[in-house]
Amino acid sequence: MVDEAGNACVITTTLGLGAGVWLPGLGINLNSMLGEGELLTENLVPGERMSSYMCPLVVTGPDGDLAVAAGSAGASRIRTALVDTLLGVLVDGLSVPEAIARPRFHAVEGTVHVEAGYPAAELAELAGEGWQIVEWPENNHYFGGVTAVGRTGAAGDPRRGGVGLLL
Repeated sequence: MVDEAGNACVITTTLGLGAGVWLPGLGINLNSMLGEGELLTENLVPGERMSSYMCPLVVTGPDGDLAVAAGSAGASRIRTALVDTLLGVLVDGLSVPEAIARPRFHAVEGTVHVEAGYPAAELAELAGEGWQIVEWPENNHYFGGVTAVGRTGAAGDPRRGGVGLLL
């Protein structure tokens, strides 16, 4: 959310692995656990926080004005979803809705999962470097759920039934 003065507030949420059960028409995934299994790599110490993939962010331009504010759900896919969206807006010149909607990838354990329509030349390079490629038939909620607002618009991730509003 961004107010009239350009102040931004961003939220990132995650359910860890989730239950894989989605409430029809609501884009809500039910939780199956507390914490994210892939993050529990060391003993938890009382008074210390567990590490997390949470990374809500606000990017300002050289003039100090808001360029883009974004957050995502998606457990370990939060980072790749947000980085891809930022690259789309800040490097590739896409609008916020275009950047959020374009096909994404996520790398895990020697495998790159990609959505339908991901650039074939990039996949060929990854395969040539030894990555196993798993192509998904369409865009999927697995790849995160970015919401963002910036100079080029606002959008909620279509993978999760999201919308962006400019008032």
